[in-house]
Amino acid sequence: MSDVRLYYEEVFETMKQEEETISDMIKRLIAEHQPIVTAQMIGEKYYDDQPDILLRKPPEDAEGRTDDKKPHNLLVANFHPNQVDQKVGYLLAEPINFKAEDAILDKIGERFDDSFDDLIIDVLTAASNKGIEWMHVYYDADGNLKFKQIPAEQVVPVYDEYGQLTMLIRHYVLNQVSRAEIWTAEHVYYYMLSDGEYVADYFWGEAIKTHYNGDSWGRIPFVPFRNNSKEKGDLWKYKSLIDAFNNRLSDIQNTFDESTDLIFALKGYNGQDLGEFVRNLRHYKAINLYKDGEIDTITVKIPIEETERYLKMLREMIIDFGRGVDFQSDKFGNSPSGVALKILYSGLDIKAKQLERKTRVAIKELLWFVFDDAGIQADPKDVEMTFQYNRLKNDMEDAQIVVMSKGIISDDTLIGNHPFVDDPQGERERLDEQEIAFNKQLPDITIGGEEDEK
Repeated sequence: MSDVRLYYEEVFETMKQEEETISDMIKRLIAEHQPIVTAQMIGEKYYDDQPDILLRKPPEDAEGRTDDKKPHNLLVANFHPNQVDQKVGYLLAEPINFKAEDAILDKIGERFDDSFDDLIIDVLTAASNKGIEWMHVYYDADGNLKFKQIPAEQVVPVYDEYGQLTMLIRHYVLNQVSRAEIWTAEHVYYYMLSDGEYVADYFWGEAIKTHYNGDSWGRIPFVPFRNNSKEKGDLWKYKSLIDAFNNRLSDIQNTFDESTDLIFALKGYNGQDLGEFVRNLRHYKAINLYKDGEIDTITVKIPIEETERYLKMLREMIIDFGRGVDFQSDKFGNSPSGVALKILYSGLDIKAKQLERKTRVAIKELLWFVFDDAGIQADPKDVEMTFQYNRLKNDMEDAQIVVMSKGIISDDTLIGNHPFVDDPQGERERLDEQEIAFNKQLPDITIGGEEDEK
């Protein structure tokens, strides 16, 4: 344990400030990271239908008191979840297609199964909301390699000047106790908050452990899935527009509700205050007026057409700035050509390819752990990945292009781009089986053999 303790001290001395304890370091790093978490969680809140419009205070009367009789509608237009789900579904509606040697493909298929396909959608959705999400690699009780999504708000990464992850703090609440884990390339250290200080957490049996079964990977088993290079969520491209849309939508509904009430214009009213006027009108259906007094009514005019144009403009701006696809658009007709569809999807392509590039890097990191677990002596960088984008297509045009390209490009490329093929690898296998079955049906003709002599 002395060697472990020495390593423990060497690692943390590089992270601590002068005369700072380990507990102080943990609290400082978590506090410094909190502003990032606050910004991340706004995207998550909007995805969960909790936009800022729901924080609007109820209307007040002339004296500053809450007026319960005035309408207080809070309407939410659900743009952000639609934009995020559209992007992630566009990128991952079909499983990622890997290309490598058969033995390597088998191992990849074992680890990146249906549950992983489901997990990666959740991770990229969270990354789109927060800017980044983490995946933890670990061994379960049966010794199987597993992947677990770790919320970004629980993770405090520490990088060196070259951008390499040198330490990671994960903090969370378990059994109503705040806990923290410090991960390095070789060890994990467990702490719990007691009397305002982080102390060794013996909930795990011992405070200091290796990554698994007395061994370590030599790298921190946490992989970041970034939304883009700046680790920013999608919401910030159009948050102010969503807020403006929700505000105007709620305002117009409040105006609708108030328009059922008449506004009274009084002249020569014989009363103490307007409250007395309202009570007398409701109770007696009559009011007192001075000589030559008058009462008139005013109806509220609702700006329907202006509001409709304004909301339509905001909606188009949200989709444009969010680089989404507006399926309500009538610009391309009922059967758009391939070129028109490319234009329709151009913004979403740009956004999805940003996410794809970052996802490729993350999955290659996961493959390192898969190869290490399986004892595969290969570089994950050599594994090819294809993301099968879920865009609308003009199938007739695409099929014609495939036929016209026969003999010009490889059959693998033609199969991968045929509109009827969802699983290129499976389609190749079916073609091979079809060819074998066809050859078995051919007569056995021996050239220059006994049959020729007869």
